[in-house]
Amino acid sequence: FIKNEEKSEGILVEIGYCIGKGKSFILAKKNGVSTTSIAEMARSVIEFDSIEELTKALSSFKFYK
Repeated sequence: FIKNEEKSEGILVEIGYCIGKGKSFILAKKNGVSTTSIAEMARSVIEFDSIEELTKALSSFKFYK
């Protein structure tokens, strides 16, 4: 998940891998953190204030194999 506005090469590599493999991804970002094009590339965006909120949102999400 994205918790601040600092660039993360690790996240960019993971997103590039998903795109290269033709897979979609879900972006989880802390409320108030602005993103540029990453959110536009994501299948869905989950915004949260606490880990508990994120956990609840993810538990209700339908994932496909």
